[in-house]
Amino acid sequence: MSINDRDRARFVVQESVSGDPLPEPTRLEKGIVDRVMQDLTSKHFVAALAKEARRISAPTPDTEVASPRAEVKNLTATITRFTDLAGQCETPRPFLERIAEAEKRRTQALEVIEERMSEAGAVEALRSITERDIEKLLAGLASHLAEADREELKDMLSGVTERIVLDPLALTCQIHYRIPTGDLMASPRQGHEIPALRTVRAFKLA
Repeated sequence: MSINDRDRARFVVQESVSGDPLPEPTRLEKGIVDRVMQDLTSKHFVAALAKEARRISAPTPDTEVASPRAEVKNLTATITRFTDLAGQCETPRPFLERIAEAEKRRTQALEVIEERMSEAGAVEALRSITERDIEKLLAGLASHLAEADREELKDMLSGVTERIVLDPLALTCQIHYRIPTGDLMASPRQGHEIPALRTVRAFKLA
């Protein structure tokens, strides 16, 4: 059974589809919060996130921009050709219409290139993040978590996890973490999602 964003934020405890009851709310809450605190201060957790940062920031082939770049090149040649033809005839309107359409398509292709290069730049910035940087980030999160009241805990857990999956029979829990890296990025790209570090931790409820 998975606790979705709304249920996780409200710490709602429901029965599973099979009818098996989940642990009591206070027991479930404490187990999850205790585990999150343990992970945020764990060297192994830091190492796992650093490994994830290296994985998602690894250089990739320039295939995502190759196609729109080729399109820009072809459209530029088309625009040049039609411009020459339009200047040589008495009724240039058909050529002017085709030029306008080609320019529109070229602008769209240039926007795709800019967007993909921007996204790649944000991911590439992860290469400079060290285990020490991640350790400091997690220490700050752990400090806030330790001082948070129950309402703040809801927001904090929602901010660092994607979902929490429970097995009411085995009393096991999987926490799917999504740690934002905004505070570690020197200059996050405006309008683009800041890369997050993901990992999963499983444990047994006491």
